[in-house]
Amino acid sequence: MNRDEITWLIKEVHISMEQYGRAAMKTQEITFAEASVLLCLLEHSTDNFCSRDIYGVFGVSKATVSAVLKNLRKKGYLEMTALPEDERRKRIILTDKAYRAREQIQASLEHRRALMCRGIPEEKLAVTKECLKKMLSNLKQEE
Repeated sequence: MNRDEITWLIKEVHISMEQYGRAAMKTQEITFAEASVLLCLLEHSTDNFCSRDIYGVFGVSKATVSAVLKNLRKKGYLEMTALPEDERRKRIILTDKAYRAREQIQASLEHRRALMCRGIPEEKLAVTKECLKKMLSNLKQEE
């Protein structure tokens, strides 16, 4: 397999996950990215989670996280309040709508992950994960 094929396959997996996510999240009227961030927030709902924490989890730009949070706020899934100790930082507070959507989001994302990894032994998934992490690290060192 040549290196161009690896790049193409990674891109195709990403596109497929995005397309599935859009279709699966249509009833919630959120995107795959929004669903992923929302699920992360739901898993950390007892923490004082801020947008900075999301950058660390997903490794995406501040602008991307800000846009996703803004959309989720507009759609009624969360509210944001300034932290008393630093008004530039905003604490994310989930709404009842977010908690009601949790089960569907979890089930949908887990179904897609299971489908994507079907027939692949755990050892190979672990190697794949390490390879993808290394690829990502290599790319970030270039920036």
